[in-house]
Amino acid sequence: MACSLCGRKGHSVLTCAIPGAKAHRRMRELLRVKQAQEGRKPRRLGAPTYGAYKKQRAEEYSGRGKIRKDFLKRQKAAKKSSTQMANVGVLAAVQELQDLGILMKKPDNCPQCNYGRLSQPTVRTKQTAQCYYRCLDSDCGARTNVFSCSDVLPQRKMQGLTPTQVLMAVKAYRATGCKKPPSPLQLARLTGAGRRALEPVVDALMDHEASQGRALSGQAVFTGQCEADGTCLRTLRISSSSRTFANQVALWKRAHTGRAVPRRFLLYVRCLGVTQRNSQKMAIAPAHLTLVPLPSKPPSESVQEIKDSGLLRQLAAGAIVYTDGCASWKTAGKALPRKRLHFRKVVHNKSEWTKVTRVNLRARRAGTQQIDRCWHHLKKFMPSEMKSRGPSGLINSRLWTRAYQFLYRRSLCA
Repeated sequence: MACSLCGRKGHSVLTCAIPGAKAHRRMRELLRVKQAQEGRKPRRLGAPTYGAYKKQRAEEYSGRGKIRKDFLKRQKAAKKSSTQMANVGVLAAVQELQDLGILMKKPDNCPQCNYGRLSQPTVRTKQTAQCYYRCLDSDCGARTNVFSCSDVLPQRKMQGLTPTQVLMAVKAYRATGCKKPPSPLQLARLTGAGRRALEPVVDALMDHEASQGRALSGQAVFTGQCEADGTCLRTLRISSSSRTFANQVALWKRAHTGRAVPRRFLLYVRCLGVTQRNSQKMAIAPAHLTLVPLPSKPPSESVQEIKDSGLLRQLAAGAIVYTDGCASWKTAGKALPRKRLHFRKVVHNKSEWTKVTRVNLRARRAGTQQIDRCWHHLKKFMPSEMKSRGPSGLINSRLWTRAYQFLYRRSLCA
């Protein structure tokens, strides 16, 4: 046997004679001695707690702990039932949104794979607020949010809203009728959603109503007695060195050769309109952007603006048009001789508001009271917080969106 210390054969570590072997054997003996505290259970600190644990277990079995457990159990069951009821409400909201035309019906095929069929709308257990279609194809199985099947609502900005909240917002938005619609903040207070989350919904509903109002304005045909006029919606101050409106400044310099260029111009956002008496028919069109020096009033409608608007083409043959003294309407009407339009005017600058005149041997009362009242309601319909300029510095296009929305809501009062 070889020595485990020096590796030589013929002896062991017990009889090894190399220097340090004796100290090595002594150290091994010391290590073999069991320490006094080794393997002993540490002493418990504090008072014995076996009785306290016993009392606690007894209360959990039949005392206050049992009552607490039963309460939590009932609360969990009630929460589960309320969740099921909420899911039923979400599905009912989706169905009602489809009936209103806000959401489309279920697509035939999955929009992800364009092959598999879709299941009925279901509510996910982890996200009780969201409703999805699921592809039945085993290779796809993708979920499609019901809001992605809509031509009215923005698809990528609806994930934070529930169908119930959207339905409440749509109903509240449409409940105002021909009046001014509620703001996103007012809808947020009603539905419990965030204001920023509802802003895309309000913008989408406004665009939807504006598109219908634009269609009504272009398809309207005016007969009998009509009123034509123009108004100013907003006023902007433009510098003579403006790059955004450089074309308008150049046109003004060309038309006023030899005249000193003012430092500031006024740009009136004007609107032309025609309305039919004793009805809710109305059509509007934006006027040209014309600069005037400070402190000029809004310019009158020009013949070219009236022709470009196309409003006179929507008048039926033999219609009677009442204006407020602007001769451009009659001049533009001469370009349409087949319509045989009759123009009568009252001069507001001379404090002439109404006047009895004769058309085809019949007495008529000339005036622009109806369209003036329409302009009053339109300006009141415009929100004061809406900016006149857009992000690029040009005229804010939302102004005309709001104006055509006013036409649509006005038609609801018919």
